[in-house]
Amino acid sequence: MSSDESIRLRLHRRLTELLDSDLADAMMESMPPMRWDQLATKDDVARLDARSERLESALVDLGDRFEGALADTEERVGSAIRAQGERLDSAIRAQGEGLEGLIDAQGHRHAGELALLEGRLSVRYIETTRMIVFAMMTLFVGVVAVMVTTVG
Repeated sequence: MSSDESIRLRLHRRLTELLDSDLADAMMESMPPMRWDQLATKDDVARLDARSERLESALVDLGDRFEGALADTEERVGSAIRAQGERLDSAIRAQGEGLEGLIDAQGHRHAGELALLEGRLSVRYIETTRMIVFAMMTLFVGVVAVMVTTVG
């Protein structure tokens, strides 16, 4: 039994001696089970709520920026692929019929370029995703730390 519990028990016994047990129980129930300086106030909770809202807003903003960057990257890659396809179509029309070897070579070259571009895009996507995950984890740990220090 902690010293706080021991004191509370002695106080309850003394109140029961001075008052009846119902009044002693009522008085003890109105007292917090811990020291007053350990109780969170409404202001403490409001500050914690405000911090949580700011962190949530920051996470939403980070997600929006990631989506914008991803959409921009997809658009640029799509434009590059379309432009490359148009150049290939122009080259085929300029050379005319019977140039199957050239077409096959160009197709293989473009397939290799597309594979390289796809690999670069995949690496970029993975790096960005890791960055967001680590940022979210850091924010989460920060929120937990704030909550522990504020409430605890």
